[in-house]
Amino acid sequence: MIPLISSNTRFAEQRRKEARLVDKLVAIGTQAKIEVPRIVAIGNQGAGKSSLVGTISGIQVLRDARTSTRAPIECRFSCSDQPWRCNVYTCATLGALRRAQHWVLNPNSQLEDVRDMTLDHLIQDHDNELPFSQNIICLDISGPDLVDLSFVDPPGFVQDADPELVQLIESLVLSYINGNRPILVTIPMCDAMAAPLVNQSAVRLARKVDPHGTRTIGVLTKPDVVGLTLGTTKEQDMQLDVIEGRKHPLKHGYYCIRQPDQKERTRGVTREEMRLIEETFFLQTIHWSTSSHRHRFGTKHLIDDLSTLLSRMIDAHISKFEMEITARLSQCEARLVALPSPPMNPYIFTLDCITSFCSDVRSHVVGIPKKGDLAQLNIKTYEQYRVEIYATRPLFLPFEDQSRAELWRHLLSTWYDEYKADGFIELGRAGEIYLNEVRKTIECSRELPGFVSYSAAKTLMQKFQRDWGNITLKCFNSVHNTLRECIEALIFQYFPHHPNLGNEIRHAVVELIASQREDALKLINMMVQFESVPYTQNSGSLRDTVHDWLAKSREIQKRSRQTMTSTRDYKFDRTKLKRSNRGVGGASQQLIVVNTANSTTSAPQGTSSEDDQKCEENNAVAVPDRPGHHNLSAEDLTQPAPHDDYEEELKLMADVQAFFRVSYQRIIDNIPMAIDHGFLTPFSHKLQTFLIEKLELSGEKAAERCANYATQDARTTAQREELLAQKTRLENTRRELLNFAS
Repeated sequence: MIPLISSNTRFAEQRRKEARLVDKLVAIGTQAKIEVPRIVAIGNQGAGKSSLVGTISGIQVLRDARTSTRAPIECRFSCSDQPWRCNVYTCATLGALRRAQHWVLNPNSQLEDVRDMTLDHLIQDHDNELPFSQNIICLDISGPDLVDLSFVDPPGFVQDADPELVQLIESLVLSYINGNRPILVTIPMCDAMAAPLVNQSAVRLARKVDPHGTRTIGVLTKPDVVGLTLGTTKEQDMQLDVIEGRKHPLKHGYYCIRQPDQKERTRGVTREEMRLIEETFFLQTIHWSTSSHRHRFGTKHLIDDLSTLLSRMIDAHISKFEMEITARLSQCEARLVALPSPPMNPYIFTLDCITSFCSDVRSHVVGIPKKGDLAQLNIKTYEQYRVEIYATRPLFLPFEDQSRAELWRHLLSTWYDEYKADGFIELGRAGEIYLNEVRKTIECSRELPGFVSYSAAKTLMQKFQRDWGNITLKCFNSVHNTLRECIEALIFQYFPHHPNLGNEIRHAVVELIASQREDALKLINMMVQFESVPYTQNSGSLRDTVHDWLAKSREIQKRSRQTMTSTRDYKFDRTKLKRSNRGVGGASQQLIVVNTANSTTSAPQGTSSEDDQKCEENNAVAVPDRPGHHNLSAEDLTQPAPHDDYEEELKLMADVQAFFRVSYQRIIDNIPMAIDHGFLTPFSHKLQTFLIEKLELSGEKAAERCANYATQDARTTAQREELLAQKTRLENTRRELLNFAS
């Protein structure tokens, strides 16, 4: 029987082909790493795992029941041009393996003492040993006739041990059988008959990590023991049911092997003698010899099937590797396509880049769909400009001062409703202007009495126009900054791999924007200055606004007088009227309101008692709530409402209010148009010609300059070279893998 590690097996031939493939892949620069196949034998203590590993590998393993399954052992075989050798970090002898195992089970012992112990002493010295060690003993075996392969003999399962130890062993076994490696489940024939296979720990863990059984092979051991103890026909049939796949089937089935017993090992039988004894046993045992599955009896058949399984796993690994190489090649090609190709003609490339860039700038300025970010941001800026300009409006109120306005503020609801209906922000009372303030402005002018002063009107107009220059400059700066940000984003978008060209265009753009900014500011400042001089051809709108404002003001004054002079249930004591020194139109009356509905007689004038007078005043204050009578005192009710002696002031208010409306509507259109047509549009139209001139695309050294502009950054160049080399390696690798598969 030839061991699996021999160079004459099918698996060995497959491994040699694989090794040649790896050599070719390394030669073409592919870092090929093909995992060395590893076989794991699992089972209970005493199931014959170590003997099975020794038979398959052809090496002598430990036979001592006390130590053989208490420390994991890994045997690593590799092909080498050097003579055969085995390293257990000391020497290739059975004593070295025993010493290594003794050392890991006795962590307090000294390595020098263990090295000097005899084998008998090693076997007998176990008083202070650990019941189990997770430290693995590695045997590195190399030689010219070997094949790359690895066997793992983990500790066997202990049924009646401490639960923590059982859990520890299962965790260690799981760590070895996970992944993509064949699993040999060793089960003594007597255990297979005594309990259902599904309850065996080895079977349970194998199904957990390999539910489809693609890498699991069942191995039934010690059939000679079964022959001595369980020889009934029923038991024999149960054994054949498992081997022939009628019960507890596996994808790769079960194999039955016989290992040498203690007497045969003591006698020192050779490998050939052991195989002959095994074959004779299966031929002479009746219920084995009559089976229709004779190919499942004997170690030779197990090794042949295991060799086939390993070869298939190698093919599957190569196929998976080929798929990975194909995927990596696709990714490499996609990354190459994403990189810009080096320009064939630098001059044409530079000119095309400038043309496309300038066209995109014009699209952003115009605001075409999908490229309207700049235009949309400017629209928001212009809307904010409109709001801020309107916030400077003169808030004229047709009352003498703030105290009068507070007294009759409820009458201003329609006044404020107008502002709200126009969609403007309500600013409160901070900017309110009253009749007395307008009168002072008129009195400070030098016009003849009865004439409305032009200088007074201009003074009031300049008040609301005082901040227009700053507001306009703020609007323009916002548009200017938005343009700069948009241009910077486009430069980054168009020239990420050509920094020389991008930097030249950036500098030229900054220069052109600065030049256009100066021209635009002159135009915009002129627009603002135009509004400082009262002028309009829109006389119709001006008259309508004046008329509407005067009508509302007079309506408010009329309603305030009606509230104070209602005569249905009240009368005035005319004897106490006092006139001010302002003439006929400026009379100031002190009113006494007497409730006549609750008195049968009227006291004569001047003869009323103090109590009657106090009662009358209280009745006056006790007027039921109605518009204009909230929180009023008797003194408030005796004050007159403003009369039309302020007609001159009202007219001036109306004129200024009307001109603001005209001027406001004019400037919120003119400034955005001046920015668009005096700054943005000229910039976008001049940009291409300006760039061609600044980059000097004509002249003797134009080709040299364009070559410099078209130079890609060092990172892109290095990345392309790396990807091209990687593509070549991957293509060659895939070709070799396809040849290997064929």
